[in-house]
Amino acid sequence: MEGFQKGEYEEVTLSKLSPLQRFDGIVNGEFEFSREDFLHFSRDGFVYCEDFIAREAITSLQQEIDEIVDKAINTCGLHPEWIMSPHQLLPDSNNWVWAIAMSKPLITFLQHQLGTPVVLFSSQIAFKPPHGGRTVPWHQDGKRSCTVWIPFDDVCKDNGTLVVKPSWHKRGRLKFKRLDPMDDSTENNLFFAKYHLFEIDPCISRRRFLHNVVPIKLRAGGIEIHHGETPHASYPNNSDSQRSVLILRYQSATEPMISGPIVDWRSEKGDTVLQKNFKIY
Repeated sequence: MEGFQKGEYEEVTLSKLSPLQRFDGIVNGEFEFSREDFLHFSRDGFVYCEDFIAREAITSLQQEIDEIVDKAINTCGLHPEWIMSPHQLLPDSNNWVWAIAMSKPLITFLQHQLGTPVVLFSSQIAFKPPHGGRTVPWHQDGKRSCTVWIPFDDVCKDNGTLVVKPSWHKRGRLKFKRLDPMDDSTENNLFFAKYHLFEIDPCISRRRFLHNVVPIKLRAGGIEIHHGETPHASYPNNSDSQRSVLILRYQSATEPMISGPIVDWRSEKGDTVLQKNFKIY
């Protein structure tokens, strides 16, 4: 994640979906965000819905993710929660991530939040094995951005689901927590600093901060979207089943675009390629 620089971009439109017609059945054709979903997002800084991915597509996509995770871990030695840019690295003939990222109901929702065009700048597979995975500390994402979180296993508070703090997106950017060598969380925070993820300091007691946080409970194939300044976290997977998630990150075209090296998990040597940004109209 080091070596980031000013990023270039490619312009794409929803018509780019034409070569991906074989993936038409991935996103539920009847899915749409309701007026209440838009209001919920504006009020609370997040929204989540069931059945974004078609039920009949879930098993095959779970297998696709398992294959990527296996290759990334065993061939490249990547951390299973940080497998980056599948939308960029998958071949055109099998780019199911791109088909999801460009789905019309999702792009329409994001354009309402961020304006047109939106920029897809990152995708990630985050896998927590049974009785494993790290605590992802409370943090915020980029300014003028939205993060999309799509689980491919049922998720709940016991298996490392996403946890969000309602309405705190209205407070803007929060301070970072100072590292304390005597704090048990310091090693974990140093690990995530490698990925430019820094724990926030809510400036109130931890007990008060955690009072009304919301663990996201979804069946496989649901969707959660949160505002870039909504504090969120996840905890280890304490269950007997795995937890795999696809994460998509979008930003407004008015925000600076960056680029940098990402590990190409297709490569046996762990080669790097340059991250790309995509302006979507």
